[in-house]
Amino acid sequence: MTCEQIKENISLYMDNALDNKEKKELEQHIHTCNSCKLEFTQMLDTIDLLHSIPPEELPFNLHEEIMKKVYDMSSEHKIQSVSKKDKFFRLLKPMVAVFLVLIVVGFGVLGIFTLIPTKSITEEMEKNSAPQEMIVRDTANENSDFYREKMESSTDFAEIENLPEQKIIKTASLFLEVEDFDLVYQKIKQMVEKNKGYIVNAESYIYYSDDEKKEYLKEGHLTIRVPREVYGTAQQQIIELGKLKHQSENSDDITDQYMDTEGKIRMLKVQEERLLVIMENATKVEELIQLEQRLNEVRTDLEILKGRIQNWDKLVAFSTIEVKIRQVKKAMIHAIAPNFSIKIKEGLITSINRAQSSMEIFFINIARNFIQIIFGLVCIIIGIWVIKFLYKKIKFKFNKI
Repeated sequence: MTCEQIKENISLYMDNALDNKEKKELEQHIHTCNSCKLEFTQMLDTIDLLHSIPPEELPFNLHEEIMKKVYDMSSEHKIQSVSKKDKFFRLLKPMVAVFLVLIVVGFGVLGIFTLIPTKSITEEMEKNSAPQEMIVRDTANENSDFYREKMESSTDFAEIENLPEQKIIKTASLFLEVEDFDLVYQKIKQMVEKNKGYIVNAESYIYYSDDEKKEYLKEGHLTIRVPREVYGTAQQQIIELGKLKHQSENSDDITDQYMDTEGKIRMLKVQEERLLVIMENATKVEELIQLEQRLNEVRTDLEILKGRIQNWDKLVAFSTIEVKIRQVKKAMIHAIAPNFSIKIKEGLITSINRAQSSMEIFFINIARNFIQIIFGLVCIIIGIWVIKFLYKKIKFKFNKI
């Protein structure tokens, strides 16, 4: 161990906190090192000096005085904390009061500016009809009374359940490979008519043709609508007409949107009836103009929502199936045609003619670009010569070094 480690372990040696090996190393080092021996001796003298000091007796009431000071300090801390809280709440109360006053004044001003333009119309509506909330509340009370009577008269709770019908728009996509395109095309049309559906659009075209063999392959798309009751059956019937390559289905639940739209329609009808009643009792021209404008807006919104409901009803009542049909070649071995040798001869002649024309085009292009080709070859030769010269020069210098 070094002297620094020995000096650090002297106090541990005095406290008997070292093991036997460390003790022996420390004792051997002290005998050989004067500085460490001096510090060890000083430490022993200090301990002896401390042991020689007589102990002093503590005062009799020391514990009571300490506890009194602790109690006084804790009470002062509590008083300070309470005073800080009181100051905080004193500052907070006027701020809260000002904030509430500002809110009340703001809502008051907003209500005044909102009610000023339509004050006369609002007064007439309040005179001639009950508030909308009252109507809703009355109908709710009537419904609750009706259900209560039903529950009292019958124990079958299922009879009073009036859950809304789910509005789900279903769409499917099918891709078939067939051998006889026209036959499958006609069968799909017959199936749609039989199931009381209709074709939205249809398209067919030739995507491959071979005039020599008089072979033509067709491809087509159909978008059909069938009643939702036969949606699955119609899909199965179409799949059986060919080889299914791809199929996908999608269901869109619009029940919540449908119910919300119906609720908006009922509200608009109530507004329309109220506006008509108010117009009958209105006498001022300005009020009549404002009421007529509002009535036109309500009726426009009403027609838009009714159109949306009608479109949804059609989409829900009839499911959509998109069908893609592709005609493929029939798997069959064709007999060798009697003119097979003639076709081979014609093929060889065609190959020779193509090679001859390619050679002619090649030499014509060389003749047209003769100057450019010579210039390019000269540049390439000069470049190669420069590279070789530089390479030899660099190699010579390297060998010389």
